[in-house]
Amino acid sequence: MRKLFGMLRRSLIAILLLAAPINLLAQQPQVQNQFLADFHKTEGLACISCHKEDPPKSPALDTTCIACHGGLPVIVARTDNYYPNPHVSPHSTDLKCTTCHHGHKAQEISCTACHAGKTFVKQYDKPQAAPNPPKPQGIPPNN
Repeated sequence: MRKLFGMLRRSLIAILLLAAPINLLAQQPQVQNQFLADFHKTEGLACISCHKEDPPKSPALDTTCIACHGGLPVIVARTDNYYPNPHVSPHSTDLKCTTCHHGHKAQEISCTACHAGKTFVKQYDKPQAAPNPPKPQGIPPNN
């Protein structure tokens, strides 16, 4: 009986050790596979909405991002359920939106350039602290 209990205990420990990485992965914020431009397109925005020219000749400006998503205080409030908050940097408050958020390539966490393995763990779900402002009028429909 003691031998059986020992074997069951070892099996349980092995299962828990194998399951631990899966649990840790589930806690990591998932980087969207979809590019921001694709997401904006599904929301009905045309390229000219961000680039201000069609066809686009240059990247979107941060002022365009801020016009729809709000300034840094609004963004910090909307992401305060992450630890650490990715929009609160002890180093700088003048990072451009496009440092991490790219329209036509995968997003990246610029913190990892110096802090290898840095992650932002979502602590809890919450309704958005501040809704996006209404879409500007006169934006051409996305065809």
